[in-house]
Amino acid sequence: MKSISLESFQGGTKKIIEEFNLLLEKSDYNLNPFVIGDTLQMPEKYPNDFPVVLRNFLEIVRDEAKEITDMESFEVAFQALDDYDNNNKFIKWLLRYIIVLVEPFRDAAFLREMPNETFQKMADYCFANLIIRNSGKKSIDTSIGDIQQLIILRKIMFRFVEMVIVNNFSYERAFYSIKRMFGLEQEKIQIWGDLVKANEEKLWRVMMMQKLADMEEKLDFILEQIEK
Repeated sequence: MKSISLESFQGGTKKIIEEFNLLLEKSDYNLNPFVIGDTLQMPEKYPNDFPVVLRNFLEIVRDEAKEITDMESFEVAFQALDDYDNNNKFIKWLLRYIIVLVEPFRDAAFLREMPNETFQKMADYCFANLIIRNSGKKSIDTSIGDIQQLIILRKIMFRFVEMVIVNNFSYERAFYSIKRMFGLEQEKIQIWGDLVKANEEKLWRVMMMQKLADMEEKLDFILEQIEK
């Protein structure tokens, strides 16, 4: 078949397939030229409206990927295409992209379900001990929460801090990005926003010291390779 049948899909998954079929048609059923390695690129020749269609497709994937409940069936549907060999690189890129989008959302499920009072308690502890001081995994107080959950919380909070402190996002833009990626309510993200606002100068020093440490580590690695 030239395009994927919509009969087995519904909701957000169906939207993704619909837009993929449109993208497939616009590319003359050959999407592989738009992939180089792990990234997308625009080849020398492409339809004038293709960038707009591609952008719309990626926006829908970003918004609806978390609705995919059966990844195996989703993947099999692409393999039935008549022109699979002309599109397999793009399909593999797409499936990897979806996993990158979905895994953080699923990892954050416990935060979405957590009562705000517990969320506040864990956020305060994580901010003070795993971001400002970075006490390490072995020092985590298990009376505050599960170690793995606190590690995930730290990772997501650190992402928020990077957006505001390093990337200079406005708080509104950072709130929107975190909500889109992890599905957290505004009220919960605001807890992080209040912590960051009250500690911006301290966080700036923490983030710059970490960037410096990362640079030194990379430099040491390069020097070691040169000396070999």
